[in-house]
Amino acid sequence: MVLFGEEVPSFQPHSKPPLCAVRVSRTVVVEPGREYLVPGCTRFKRQFKGEVMLSPTKGFVEKHRLLVARALVEAQCSKTVPLRIFNPGNTSITIKEGAIAGVLQHVRAVQTAPTTDQPGQTIIGIIGYCLPQCPSTCKSSTPRALLS
Repeated sequence: MVLFGEEVPSFQPHSKPPLCAVRVSRTVVVEPGREYLVPGCTRFKRQFKGEVMLSPTKGFVEKHRLLVARALVEAQCSKTVPLRIFNPGNTSITIKEGAIAGVLQHVRAVQTAPTTDQPGQTIIGIIGYCLPQCPSTCKSSTPRALLS
């Protein structure tokens, strides 16, 4: 690309981390101020084995105005992927079957945190990505309702 008469090379990462889309398994109505566990489905490829990170897609969050929790899940071909969805608005929102709510990415242990109560808690990071900091307000919040 040429910008102001100067050649600007496009960014091409050497290796893109593999992603796997997670779709909503059935049509769901999410009531205002409620949190739900919604079953998700995916077609796992051979490279998805072990623990993977479920992250929401920007398009799903913007379109439906819902919050989707990040979660560490075990990639298994026959299992559903749980989607933890919260409706912060004041109107009910319908999510149609097949909507792509998140993606799965490989994760790896970054370091083991020393604790006195529990043996080795592990800090997890997405390979090639940096997770944003959680604001202090979200650390004390608890779900209002949890339905399955």
